[in-house]
Amino acid sequence: MIWLIHAANLFILPNLPGGHHCMPYATRDFSGGECARALRYALGDLQKYLESPAVRENHNQMLRREFEHLLCNEELYRKAVMPVDLRWLKQKMNSFETLLQHCQELYDNHTHGVVYAVKFAEKYSETLEYHREMGIKSFCPVSLETIVAKVKLPLDYQCTPFQDNKRINAILDKKGLYAMF
Repeated sequence: MIWLIHAANLFILPNLPGGHHCMPYATRDFSGGECARALRYALGDLQKYLESPAVRENHNQMLRREFEHLLCNEELYRKAVMPVDLRWLKQKMNSFETLLQHCQELYDNHTHGVVYAVKFAEKYSETLEYHREMGIKSFCPVSLETIVAKVKLPLDYQCTPFQDNKRINAILDKKGLYAMF
């Protein structure tokens, strides 16, 4: 994961705008990237749905509550909400087995995370863009000489993704730090 730092402004992790964004991506939970993580979670949830009658019943109760809240009509609910064909779901899940195995291998083989601190010279300012949710984005190759530090995160490093975004963004707005970029 690359942590981008503008010009002479070098701060300690995670005090830089964008620094709080990069740490979760270096954890084991994000091994293989956002897509692999999302697939592990989604396919895992579908597998739980397939295997557990309790999960299916909780899902049906949630659907019923939502439907009743919106329409208050039991008869319409029975016509509109179709039961899931578990044979069809199992068949579809089997077709994703190779993909799920690959995503799980990425997770299982994760040994550590890495976060790089990158210091750009003023000449790069035209190729950088600040994005409120993602931090600083670079639209040019990041050369080795711009890397000023590297942090290796241990396998057991825990980070709650994006828990402080609102608080941090409010502080940055108040101090005018977004204007730096």
